[in-house]
Amino acid sequence: MDCLDVSLDTGRGLTAPEAPSRQALEAQAMTKSSFSRIFTFERAGMIRRTAAILLALHGVIHLIGFVSSWRIATLEGFAYRTIVLNGALNVGDAGVRVIGLAWLGLTFGFLAAGYGVWREKPWTVSVTGVLAIVSLIVCVLGLPETAAGVAIDAAIVAAVGYVAFRKTSVSVW
Repeated sequence: MDCLDVSLDTGRGLTAPEAPSRQALEAQAMTKSSFSRIFTFERAGMIRRTAAILLALHGVIHLIGFVSSWRIATLEGFAYRTIVLNGALNVGDAGVRVIGLAWLGLTFGFLAAGYGVWREKPWTVSVTGVLAIVSLIVCVLGLPETAAGVAIDAAIVAAVGYVAFRKTSVSVW
C-alpha cells in the first residue's frame, strides 16, 4: 500500500489499516531483486558477447596490415610503403615484413581475446590489454592510414582499464 488509508472507527477515532505482513514485503522485495539480478545478468552477458564480437572483428581488420605489407593484395588506402611513423623512418622491405608479422600476430591475438571474452576466461582482461597496447604501437607506426586504429585501440585500453580496476563483483568479461 503506497498511501495511508485513513478510516473512521466508531468510538475510537482515526485508525490506519493493518500494515502488510513481513512475508508479503519479503516476497515483494525478492521479486524485485530477482528481476534486477536477472536483468543485470542478461545485460552483462549481452555486453560481454558484443565486446567479444567487436574484438574478433578488430582482429580481422588487422589482416589489412599483413596483406599490404607482404604485398599479397593491393588495398585502396593501404598502399605498400617502407616508410613508417608518418614518413619519419624508412625501415626497408624487411622491416615492413616484420611489422606485417606483428599485424598477423595481432589478428590471431584479438581473435583469441574475442574467444576469451565470449567464454569468460580469466586471462582475457590482461591479454586484451597487452594486445591493445601492442596494436596501438603498430598503428602509430602506420600513421596516417591507421589513425582510426589508434582511436579504437585507445578505447580498448580504456575499457580494459575500467574492467580491471572497478570494484564491483559483476563480471562483464
